[in-house]
Amino acid sequence: AQERLALAEEDLKLDHASAEAIEQRVRYGEASPLEEARISVEVATAKTAVGMAAGSLKEARHALASTWGGTSADFQRAEGDYLDPPSLAEKEKLPQELKVNPSYRAREKECDIAGNNYELARAEAVPDVEVGGGIQQFGETDDHAFFLEVSIPLPIFDRNRGSIAEAQETLEKMRKEKEAALLELQADLVTSVSRFESIEESYLSLRDTILPVSERVYESIQKGYQEGEQDYLELVDAQRSLLEARKERLDLVAELWELRFEVDLLTGKFSRRD
Repeated sequence: AQERLALAEEDLKLDHASAEAIEQRVRYGEASPLEEARISVEVATAKTAVGMAAGSLKEARHALASTWGGTSADFQRAEGDYLDPPSLAEKEKLPQELKVNPSYRAREKECDIAGNNYELARAEAVPDVEVGGGIQQFGETDDHAFFLEVSIPLPIFDRNRGSIAEAQETLEKMRKEKEAALLELQADLVTSVSRFESIEESYLSLRDTILPVSERVYESIQKGYQEGEQDYLELVDAQRSLLEARKERLDLVAELWELRFEVDLLTGKFSRRD
């Protein structure tokens, strides 16, 4: 929002510069007063855009302050290198990092619990073995004997089969849901990385080629207009092309940061304490 306001102010500045150039040409009879009227409309429109951008910045500042519980935005600027586009380092390692995603970790814990419940159900199906023993005396012969008793219940009736089947079904369901969650994360990651690479390519082309050329063309036409070699429409067109290139650059940078945040969320970077 800060940069959008700065861009709107730059737009207004350019309009003022064009207005001064047109006013000078009109004064010397080299341009029609109609051109001066047209640029006055451009200046008024640019002023309105500045006011709207300032309002958006005010809202953004208050929204930012609310994230730490602030009720007012008592800071002047948000500092940072946000105009420098982010990068995706070590992209080949990103798929492995999906397993620390909080939603996937939750699925893993659900599988662990289901596995424990399944093992418990199986254990409860095993009959308990009772062992006993002692000494027995025979009165007629006054003999003694040691004896050992082992008791094993016969599995005549269903021993927890229903609970075992239910626990096994739940375990299989949890495993499938875990696999599906990982596949969904992988698909989201591929989409975000692919989109990031595409936007990054557009940004580099704009920054290294389109924007520098637009700046040189505008400066050249502005100088030519002041010298009477270019007409008003050419000046306005060059100015608009330059501003659109700057706005597009800002939009692309913002989208790159949003995509970077999406990747960080998918790979669990915002959930770990480094």
